Amino acid sequence: MGNTSVTTKILRFLGTEKGLLTMSAIVALYAFVYQITIGEYIVYDTKSYFQAYESLRSGIIDDFRTPIYPIFVGIFQNILKGTPLYATIMLLQIIVFLISVHYLYILTKPLRDTKTRYLLTFVYGVIPLIPSWCNIILTESLAISGSIFYLYYTINSIKYQLTKYVWLSILWTLLLIMLRPAFIYLIPLNFFICIILFKKSTKHVIYNGFIGNVIIALIFCGYCYQMKQTYGIFSPSGVSIINKYVIDRENIFNTSLIKDKHVKTFIDSLQQENKYTPFQEAIEIANKLGYERLNNAISDNRQHMLIDHGIIKRIYATSRCNYSVVAGIIPLNFIEPVIPNLASIFIIIIIFSYIILAYIYTHKSIPYTTITLLFFSIGNILISIIGGPNDHGRLIMPSFPAVLLLTGILIQMIKNKSFLKNEFEE
Repeated sequence: MGNTSVTTKILRFLGTEKGLLTMSAIVALYAFVYQITIGEYIVYDTKSYFQAYESLRSGIIDDFRTPIYPIFVGIFQNILKGTPLYATIMLLQIIVFLISVHYLYILTKPLRDTKTRYLLTFVYGVIPLIPSWCNIILTESLAISGSIFYLYYTINSIKYQLTKYVWLSILWTLLLIMLRPAFIYLIPLNFFICIILFKKSTKHVIYNGFIGNVIIALIFCGYCYQMKQTYGIFSPSGVSIINKYVIDRENIFNTSLIKDKHVKTFIDSLQQENKYTPFQEAIEIANKLGYERLNNAISDNRQHMLIDHGIIKRIYATSRCNYSVVAGIIPLNFIEPVIPNLASIFIIIIIFSYIILAYIYTHKSIPYTTITLLFFSIGNILISIIGGPNDHGRLIMPSFPAVLLLTGILIQMIKNKSFLKNEFEE
């Protein structure tokens, strides 16, 4: 009886938010131990963030990395050296992740079914797919966690009409963009939210939203202008230029269209050598001739392209991908084969596009929070496919929280036996 009583207490505890957080911490720390012993927490991009920090220290913005993550890792570089440095960064990412688990659980509150709320939080926080990212020195962990903070404050600003939530949403927009420029789509998303909320919201909330987003847009443009002054490209980083070259090189790149003959000759010579990948070719061109001339060459090629010939192939490739798994830890070896591929996300997006239109027609009102989740997901996926030549399973990871919440709404609608009873909007 005593053992049964203890087991019952443990099971009850695990069925609470504290229990979920405890399990999330155990999984994340297990992955942490694995990574620092027999795993690999330093990957191909890791070094570039520390190099970017050194550039920032010397007063020059980095050509490859926006400042948030380099500053994040660089602060601890000044204090720690070697393995303790990386371990500290990973532990801090775990802490941020655990906070995001709590915020996700709060976000699920409108779904009044406790089992659904528990399931969504369990999938995010306990299944190693997300916790494993905390133990890699890359932006993914903070981008995923930051997505939840952005969604939390944005949805709360819609629901509660409080200025503090508006400005916290604006702050997280800025942090995410400067963490990962692919989040630039959040600026038009925020403006769109302000527009559709115009009749619903108090005027001071709308005005604060517009002002905040204008400030972010000006900061972003100012940063791009500084890149233009330093590297010759009006862009937040050289990565976007490199990616454009890789996309065109893997599909159609007609060097005869390049107006700068010196650039044409150099690219032809690299292609004839056939010893570089398209990515390495782009780096060689940027290092030798500069980003501006590389970008001009890409523009010359694209002026004669009616469409991006590779986008259909990338959409298809993305639909066949799974969300990326980064750590070869034992649980993931069993989980990876059963993770739905990204085609399931496209299906959910199509379903919700229909549901939202039907909801607007039937209820004569706009499902503001559901639209926010849907557009957040669509924006992240489109940017990843359009701007990323490959590795879409990794690039789309920040959409996971929003897609998970949409899935929870769908589960609840099925339980309610109605596709138009959306508890998330009540």
